[in-house]
Order: sequence, then C-alpha cells, then structure tokens
Amino acid sequence: MTHGNPAQRRWVLPILVSTPILLAAACVGSAVMGTAAAPEPAPGEGATPAPDPGERTYVEVTEGAESDEGLFIVHRKDDDFLFEIPDSLLGRDMLLISRIAGKMDGLGGFAPAGVATNRQMVRFERQGERILLRKYSEEAVADDTLAIAASVRANYFAPILASWEIEARGTDSTTSVLDVTDFFEGDTPALSGLSPDQRRTYQVRRLDADRSFIGSVRSYPLNLNVRHTLTYDAGAPPTDLRANTVSLEMNQSLVLLPAEPMRPRYADPRVGYFTVDRINYGLDEQKAATETFIRRWRLEPSDPEAN
Repeated sequence: MTHGNPAQRRWVLPILVSTPILLAAACVGSAVMGTAAAPEPAPGEGATPAPDPGERTYVEVTEGAESDEGLFIVHRKDDDFLFEIPDSLLGRDMLLISRIAGKMDGLGGFAPAGVATNRQMVRFERQGERILLRKYSEEAVADDTLAIAASVRANYFAPILASWEIEARGTDSTTSVLDVTDFFEGDTPALSGLSPDQRRTYQVRRLDADRSFIGSVRSYPLNLNVRHTLTYDAGAPPTDLRANTVSLEMNQSLVLLPAEPMRPRYADPRVGYFTVDRINYGLDEQKAATETFIRRWRLEPSDPEAN
C-alpha cells in the first residue's frame, strides 16, 4: 500500500501480525480443550456402577465351610457359625428353649443339668438389609378384625433380642446368611443360664470371651440345637473362690411351631391341669377379660380314620 496517510500506514503491520497470533492461540486452546476428560455419563446412560467393595457373594461367604442341612442350613467356618435362613421361615413362630447342659457344683440343687431356664416364642424378621430376632408374647390378644388390635400391638411391642447384618443372599436369592457366632458366644441375657439374682450373688463382672465358645450346632428338619460354654469372671463364685470363675454349658433348642396353631382348651377348676392366662381385649365385655387355658401336649393321631 503506497498511498494514504502515513499514520494509517504505521498501524497496518501490527494488525496483520497480530491476526495469526490470535489464530494460533485459538488452535492451541482447541487442542487443550480436546484433551480434557469427557463428562461422565448420567446414571442409566451406559454408566457401569462400581461394585461395593464390602459386599461379598454367597460363594465367598460360605467357601470352605462344613454345612449341615435342616431347619436352617448351618455353615461352620473354623470357629464361626453361619445360619442360612429361608425367606419362607421369616415371620414364623418358633420356640427358643434354653437349658443348662452342664454346671459347676454349688449353683443350687433347684437348677440341675437339663432344667430349662427360659422359654420364649420368637420370630426372625427382615428389616432392610438386616435380620431381627424378636420375642413375642401372647399374654394379650385381640382379633385382627377389631380396631383395638392396633392398640394391643402398640402397647405390647415385641422386643428385639438380636440383630444381624445379612452377610450374603443365597444363590437363588431366597435365603439370608447370618453370622450368629457372637450371639451364642457373647453375654446374651436371653440365653444365659444365670439369673439376675445369681449375677448379683456371685458378683459377676463380665463374660470372658477367651473362655466362652460354641461346642456344636446340629440342624434337624423341624429344629436345631446349639451347645455352647459361657465363662464369667466373678468376685464371689459358689465354689473355688480363688478361681473367680463361673462356667456353664448351655443348650439352646430352636423349634419351628406349626403354621396352624393348636386349638386352645379352656381350663376347668375341677380338673387338675397346669394353666396359662391371657388378656383378651376383643371380648364383648365391659373390661379386658382374662382367659385361662390348660397346658397340654399336641397329640394328634397319625391316621385319623383308624378305629
């Protein structure tokens, strides 16, 4: 450009030079932007969720275990015991009977080996990813069709004896595997052979975990038995004061009750039966009436048509 104002000519070169610089910067910026990490796809758009590092499969949980099939499948891995509970048995009534299998001398002649120290009706229930063991009492009832039944349930709330995290679900997703080792080896009051009075008398301080263990678990079609030893550190044991020890061997029997309850029989004071009472809030009376039933065995003929 040979014509024009000299001042205008002085600005032509800088403008022409700066243009390729801007273009180069834009190209570099595009290259940098091109190497940036692509945004992660939204859930449901091809993203693969990472597995939970704490979640284990059924094979991993039960690998190497000795299994015993019955009411529950019982898996033994070294000194740990696992119950595999079918979903079909959740919510079913079961009887948990605690008996003294072996005791130290001096614990009293009214509690010999073989005596039952506790009888409880329990149910296994699922709550999210946990299994609860709840104790139910039949001391108060009301027909489910009556409005007062909701009040009875609220005022006789079933306490929770134990809670377990589900270790794994079965291969067909119809069972839950629980680690019940601590429940039987620990100081679980519902299973203990020592009453609160005995604990105070013997000055029981704690359960010694190193001297408490599960001896055996046997599973049968309608029940299972757990035999375990509990050893307590005590300040005033019944014998051998220098040992500061109270040891008991306990047997726990878990029995599946019939899905259809036995027909109750009302008690008659003229007949000598042991009895059990319950309050029925659903009776058509102006008070919560108490009903009395006899304690009896469920004896049914194997062949009802036989003479």
